[in-house]
Amino acid sequence: MKTNWKRILDHLVPKHVTLSQKRQQTILEEAEARLARQKYPKRKWQPAVVGVALATISCLFGLVLLHEDATKQSNNRADVLYEKITLPEEYKDSKIFYSDTSNSLITRSPDHKSLQEYDMNFYSQKRITKPISKEILDIAVNEEWLIYVTESSIYVENRYSNKQYEINRRNIADLQLVGNKISYILPSKNHPYQVYDLEKRVFTTIPIRKDEINTHAVLTNQLFITSIQKNHKQFIITYSLSKEDFKEFEVLGQNVKGLSYANNNIYYNADDKLFRLNPETGNSISIKTNPFTFFTIYQNFIALKEKDTVRLYKLSETTLKDTKVFETISVPLGNPRFSEEGLLLVNTKNNADSLYTVDVNAKKFHYAGESENWKATYEYTASESWNENYGILKYHSRDKGLLMIHYKGKLKNLAASGDLHVAYEVGSSSMDSNLELVESTIKREYKFTDKAIGGAIMRNKKVIDVKIKWGKHEETIQLKLQ
Repeated sequence: MKTNWKRILDHLVPKHVTLSQKRQQTILEEAEARLARQKYPKRKWQPAVVGVALATISCLFGLVLLHEDATKQSNNRADVLYEKITLPEEYKDSKIFYSDTSNSLITRSPDHKSLQEYDMNFYSQKRITKPISKEILDIAVNEEWLIYVTESSIYVENRYSNKQYEINRRNIADLQLVGNKISYILPSKNHPYQVYDLEKRVFTTIPIRKDEINTHAVLTNQLFITSIQKNHKQFIITYSLSKEDFKEFEVLGQNVKGLSYANNNIYYNADDKLFRLNPETGNSISIKTNPFTFFTIYQNFIALKEKDTVRLYKLSETTLKDTKVFETISVPLGNPRFSEEGLLLVNTKNNADSLYTVDVNAKKFHYAGESENWKATYEYTASESWNENYGILKYHSRDKGLLMIHYKGKLKNLAASGDLHVAYEVGSSSMDSNLELVESTIKREYKFTDKAIGGAIMRNKKVIDVKIKWGKHEETIQLKLQ
């Protein structure tokens, strides 16, 4: 085994993910084997003025490239950036999910009788389930599973195999999906919570009485978490799905309204205050916040619904630092939620036509340089995350680049050249574009964009060489990391 693979793995895996020696060996061997089998397509790209999208997807290093959407905006004054997506009329729904696998939005159809998908690669939409007779009340989506619920049934679809089946369950609530398991609450008086293994098709009943529980739970890879009330006191309980045993923690506050699990801690909202519970010690500590009504957490980021807006904070032990990502947005915002890969989604309130997304894992790099006749900038944004579901470590990445080139000479000289060719390399991918120079395409500045999902992101690149040919002329611009 080559030592460079080991260095790459050590560099990529975050500190909060612990891998055994056996697991490391398996991952490294599989990476080397897949790389040996892989034949990489040449990564092509197009100028935004042409508006051509090219998609090539593979399980490790697939690429999806697309032109820049004019409806997307960014707030450059914030610590992190948001993108604004203008949704088609029929996607104005309170139940909307993001799928990292396909870079798409999944929601109910306008009549709530089927599910539809909005592809953000090609800005196209399609129906992805057959219409049913009853209204779809709730949905849940992850990389492998698509779940939707009516008053009498739970519909399950494997997104890899497209195999479907139906579970007869009436009037369920609080649907949760993590990995290959779902949890939900039944109207039953005794032991209303169930966890269902979607692959094994096995039910696990959580032995808690309905008169004790609140109506919200959290499902993780190994734990089922909820809150209960006994003897006028509030408790958070964890139920181990493998050991089938309980742990019970008395908590601060009298009215637990929200639960979340991150960083091996349980976060909860009690009496409109935020607390963090350490399950190892049983200790709860208060985290100072502004007044809020809803919260969601991903690693060290927390989003709070504060009145009619949402604020995204970086979370430390007991304090929050405002990223100010949404400070320029004046319209009312709805409740925030994180995807498993760290993408924050926020709808405008009352299911309006916009969706704001923030990739909290994204890092941005700026390159600049010039030659005799051209000057250029390149903005590169990359994001990656690691998630472990039931012993399987999954890697997700996305990146995008924006190249701006500016002609310094006289436009009549550029027009006389007839064509423009631009090429450069990002990591192991070569990019090139040809543009015929006619009256409608002759301008001083050109913009080229690309996006990729699941690919190998660019690392430690200090200089990018951009080759520009126009007619019989040719220059190379060295773009240096700023």
